[in-house]
Amino acid sequence: MDRRSILIIDRDSSFRQNAGRFLTERGFAVSEAENAQAGLEEVYRSNPTFVLMDLAMARSPEFDLVDRVLSQPTPPGVVCVAQDCRVPDVVGAIKAGVLDVLERPVDGEKLVRILERAAQTTADLAPPQVSIPATRALRLTRDPKIDHLVVESDVMRAVLARVERMTSVEVLVLEAEPGVGQDGVARHWHASGPRAQGPFIRVPSTNENGVTPEDALFGASGVPSAFAQAKGGVVYIESLTALGATGQERLAKLLQGLAAARVSGTTVRWPPMVICVDRPIAVDLEAGRIRRDLVSALSQAVVRIPPLRERKKDIPELIYRTVNAIQQISGAPGAHVDPVVVEALVKRDWEGNVPELVATVTKAAAYADDSHLVLDLTAKFDEPPPPVVVAPPPPPEPAQWSPTLDAEGQVQPYDVYEAEIFRFALENAGGCVSRAAELLGVGRATMYRKMRAYKIKVPPVSERAISRSRRPKKRRTPETHPANPVVSPLTPQDLAS
Repeated sequence: MDRRSILIIDRDSSFRQNAGRFLTERGFAVSEAENAQAGLEEVYRSNPTFVLMDLAMARSPEFDLVDRVLSQPTPPGVVCVAQDCRVPDVVGAIKAGVLDVLERPVDGEKLVRILERAAQTTADLAPPQVSIPATRALRLTRDPKIDHLVVESDVMRAVLARVERMTSVEVLVLEAEPGVGQDGVARHWHASGPRAQGPFIRVPSTNENGVTPEDALFGASGVPSAFAQAKGGVVYIESLTALGATGQERLAKLLQGLAAARVSGTTVRWPPMVICVDRPIAVDLEAGRIRRDLVSALSQAVVRIPPLRERKKDIPELIYRTVNAIQQISGAPGAHVDPVVVEALVKRDWEGNVPELVATVTKAAAYADDSHLVLDLTAKFDEPPPPVVVAPPPPPEPAQWSPTLDAEGQVQPYDVYEAEIFRFALENAGGCVSRAAELLGVGRATMYRKMRAYKIKVPPVSERAISRSRRPKKRRTPETHPANPVVSPLTPQDLAS
């Protein structure tokens, strides 16, 4: 198996072509499949090192493509792409064993980093390197919940110090990738400011209980607005882009109205807002995800929260918090986290940030022989083996033509080879002269002329053509095809109508 082989499973042919060209230039052996079934058959046949697939196709109604691919004896590394990467989808895919979920349009360099890191991690985590006792699988009844706000690193201490200095602003923008702990930073800003005793109202980034983020912020029939609920407190908007075009327009008019009221000297009491964006505001503005009239209002107080790969010192504490949460759920008498395992996890880049880390630790959680909780990154758990799937036979290799030499091993005259090529085309076309002419790029007249010149026997008429000629023809009858149809004259009633 080629260590750098990758299979692209996607319905979009242009995406397969562009991604394949990009990965080929970087040393990968690329193969393609246009649907889930074809992709699964290609996995069984060639067993690639990596698989790049559409997340919507991976969760198809027919079968779970991710589970089928990862059930192989030597499963490939899987990376999913999606049109709209939501945190629940990312967490669910990573818990299933996916390396990462990337948003379209895909950042090619980021994809290559993920693949290279996965290959390096596989080499780093060889079984002799991690000494853990024999374990058995730990199946949790629910997902562990932890506090994402960890300030062991200097960069996070600097972020919180800056947030504490900005407690008097009315609109704070947190610029961060999904899953870096924006919620914890927003709550810290709320607790550090003058409205700490007021409520902290969250506007989710997805629909909850049938309520859209826009309706949750501005209110709808039977749903009070977040501003009404946050009197004396703070409104926390998880995603600005989730509000959509109309929601952003309403927010822009609201901020413009508040600014005009303050300029005129009118006293306005309005709850401050914490707004999260997944990318720099300039990037979202250029891509058309944020309205231009919102930029000036949101650029006054912006705090960037660094991703997990830029604050490695926070990772051990997050691991221990996750292990403690798992221990409370499972009821294990104690927990043992091998420092070698922690060191191996710290080396990763964590493109999916804290949700990816939590999912990885949860997947590695296991019971040791003494029923204590451990993290096992390499053991084969006592789960039932996957069903044996018989791989379909590979398609027959197309016939190849090679020139024949004379008895002395010398090249023969041109006419000899041309005759061989025309015979070869007829054989590949199943004796169909028209198809052979199409394969050679010549006309039917040229095909027949060459066949006569080289005494190539004209193939007989096909059985299908014979059966078509023997098919009885339908007779035309006066009832079905009248020669002179009679047209009734118009009456005065017809003209009146």
